[in-house]
Amino acid sequence: PRPPRSRKHWPMELDRYGPWALIVGGSEGVGAGFARKLAGDGFKLVLTARKMGPLEELAAELRASGAEVRILSADLSKPDVLDRVREVTDDIDIGLLIYNAGANDTRGLFVDLPEAVTQGVIAINVLGQANFARHYGARMRERGRGGIILTGSLGGYMGAPTLVAYTAAKAF
Repeated sequence: PRPPRSRKHWPMELDRYGPWALIVGGSEGVGAGFARKLAGDGFKLVLTARKMGPLEELAAELRASGAEVRILSADLSKPDVLDRVREVTDDIDIGLLIYNAGANDTRGLFVDLPEAVTQGVIAINVLGQANFARHYGARMRERGRGGIILTGSLGGYMGAPTLVAYTAAKAF
């Protein structure tokens, strides 16, 4: 059976955006919350995140409620990530993109951090958002409908001396 449609707080209209939603960073926290809400509204889901364990757990939960779910473990800091995600989405109509990735747990003075850390943060929070929005946005334009949600962080408004690349990327 399909999960009950809940329209109390945040109605996402399946016929306006659906049938498929792609949630980048969709395995835990806010991303998982989006997934549960959209599944309840009848969306089919593609969830991508770095950690396979939480992806599999959430997918099992949503499937048990009747949702159709595809998952992909992908590292958003890698240059081929959009191509990898396209392998599981090019055969379906993604009508809603939620780009919810970008947490950072590495702190330090900018000049002391390894270049790989700052490059990864920029790749995920700037290039990833831009590339995913461009690709899926173009497909939505062709369909004549769709939506994109890019989540951010208050860090993008405040800055932090030990999170320079992260806060600057979130400001993007």
